[in-house]
Amino acid sequence: MPDYAYELLLALLLVHFLLDFPFQPGRWVAARYKDHAAAPSLYVHALLHGLGAGACFAALAGPGWLWAGGVFAVVSVSHFLTDWGKSFLPRASLGAFVLDQVLHWAVLVVLWGFWAGADVKASLAPFWSAPVLLVLLAYLLVLLPLSVVVSLGLAPWIKEIRQLESENESLTKAGAMIGYLERVLILTFVLLDQYTAIGFVLALKTAFRFKDTDDRRKAEYMMMGTFLSFSLTIGIGLGVRYLLSLL
Repeated sequence: MPDYAYELLLALLLVHFLLDFPFQPGRWVAARYKDHAAAPSLYVHALLHGLGAGACFAALAGPGWLWAGGVFAVVSVSHFLTDWGKSFLPRASLGAFVLDQVLHWAVLVVLWGFWAGADVKASLAPFWSAPVLLVLLAYLLVLLPLSVVVSLGLAPWIKEIRQLESENESLTKAGAMIGYLERVLILTFVLLDQYTAIGFVLALKTAFRFKDTDDRRKAEYMMMGTFLSFSLTIGIGLGVRYLLSLL
């Protein structure tokens, strides 16, 4: 691994964070969403990112300006194209924000990887090991696939429950988001062997659910969904822990 390799990677990510958040005026973002490619601030913003990344390479990547110049060009163009494309998407979209950041970070990491050479693969090998991939798979399972399983399990009662609800009683998709978060928490607690914390989450959710629910049928439906979601997630967590013990 070249000298200062990890320092360079962290510097690239730090400069990106600074230029994309605290040092980017709100009026620049507003202009981008309003005027798209016609906004001068979009070009300035992209060039600043290119200059920042190029300066990191110039300072830490050793002698020669070839890498710094190439990084300046690649980062400037890629950042411009990514932010320009994002300007056509809803500004309040979490998915658009995450995709935007992933693309920016991917460009920086790929450039750093090409510079660092083959040693990067060996250094990152632990992150692609079987235990890591198994845990990642478990988190993916408790999100969308398990949501479908819970929904199918509650299908016999969903029509009756919908008749009890008015359109304005809850936030749009709030229930699904709560389900995602609770399953991620439960899986994390199982993997960390913190079963007491699971009881705390269950008690907290039960208290809030029953407090805001006057209809017994709706309360029973919510509790069935909660126990089904918790049981399946705990089962997955225990299965993963068992498989990890075999690896």
